[in-house]
Amino acid sequence: MPNKPGQKSFHIYSCGCKTNQCESDEILCRLAEKGYFPVELAARPDIIIINTCTVTSAAAKKVRQYLRKSRASNPCSKIIVTGCHAVFNSEELKKLGADLIIQNDEKGKIPGIIDFQNHRQESGKNSISLPRRQAGVLPQNINLLPARSRALVKIQDGCQQDCRYCIVPLARGKYRSAGPDEVISKVNYFTEKNYDEVVFTGIHIGKYGIDFAGMHKELPALSLAGLLCKTLENTKVKRIRLSSIEINEIDNHLIKILQYSGGRIAPHLHIPLQSGSERILKAMNRHYTCSFFLEMVEKLKESIPGLVLTTDIIVGFPTEKEDDFNDTLYAVKKADFKKTHVFKYSRRPLTGAYSMEGQVDEKAKSRRSSIAREITDKMRDLYIGNLTGCRLDVVCEKYDSISGIASGTSENYVRVYFNIGREDFSKNKCRIIGVRAQKKYRDGLYGLYLKA
Repeated sequence: MPNKPGQKSFHIYSCGCKTNQCESDEILCRLAEKGYFPVELAARPDIIIINTCTVTSAAAKKVRQYLRKSRASNPCSKIIVTGCHAVFNSEELKKLGADLIIQNDEKGKIPGIIDFQNHRQESGKNSISLPRRQAGVLPQNINLLPARSRALVKIQDGCQQDCRYCIVPLARGKYRSAGPDEVISKVNYFTEKNYDEVVFTGIHIGKYGIDFAGMHKELPALSLAGLLCKTLENTKVKRIRLSSIEINEIDNHLIKILQYSGGRIAPHLHIPLQSGSERILKAMNRHYTCSFFLEMVEKLKESIPGLVLTTDIIVGFPTEKEDDFNDTLYAVKKADFKKTHVFKYSRRPLTGAYSMEGQVDEKAKSRRSSIAREITDKMRDLYIGNLTGCRLDVVCEKYDSISGIASGTSENYVRVYFNIGREDFSKNKCRIIGVRAQKKYRDGLYGLYLKA
């Protein structure tokens, strides 16, 4: 739907993690509430916001490419760049076409900054008329909900782990947790808007609440497990999914909540392994051993039947030898991960590993990455094949109007495709529906929609 005459348009591009996506959603909703109209980049928006990532060189390259493309195709647009890459590269980004750099800790102020600048324009000689609305009165042609069908709720920010390959602690700062009442309020908001699944996201969600200790008498120290308990007790959300958690932050309290949530917490945990070599884990400054990791994996599987585990691994970290790489492959197989994200080590300035001796050459990294991907893809393919005949509870997310095939995410983190009429899809979008898996299809499964 086109924007009205005089109504400012904006476009948001988000690169990287779910936390970035969640923050972009917040900016989108707040700008829409102020009367700005979201559009695609090709529609020549008045304002372009690029929310960046810098965790790998590939992510940084993607940011630069999008900024160049945005400036070339929209010479008159105001371009705002924020996010982790902007923390260390503001001058480079300005040379590439950015008009304004907003640091991570100021990201939430972007809607106010944009509105303030437009107030100044309106008071000038060449003012641009922007329709003003009473606070809380929403434009009828704008849906203030994110485009995605699984709601993201940011519960935490910051990291202080100092893994030697990672620049995120420098980009994101110290641990900062959202108050439990704020989290519960957001979950209730999304539940009222018919979202059946919310994803708790953050930079290091296993450290949720650590910053509360001693800060407020009325707000005692609270853990992730405690937050989950409060959320289950005070909301009607059907399913909560945890975005990622470290193995040494899974305690008995959290395990019990997963055991007895009655399916309201997704039976899926993403737990980064990074390496299966004890020597490389120590060099990375990871705070666990591989033997501890595998013992905890066994405990989780015994405690929570049907629990699905996924992971990340890094190949080619400085000094990694073939034996270290083989240890990683062994650990991945032993843990029986159902999906593994394989990353080639990316050398990032300002990190501890940047100047380490024993840098692995790109050819060796690529070869190890290919081997790991082939093995882990076969593991996932076998797992998906074994799900045929099973009933899956799937969030109804996307619809292809040409084929009439919809898709969504199951409780065990599998992409599921199914036939559904357009009217039924519209009624069930963001809802959890039943699908009987029939066969492997594309990157997941195809199944029969079980109409209630």
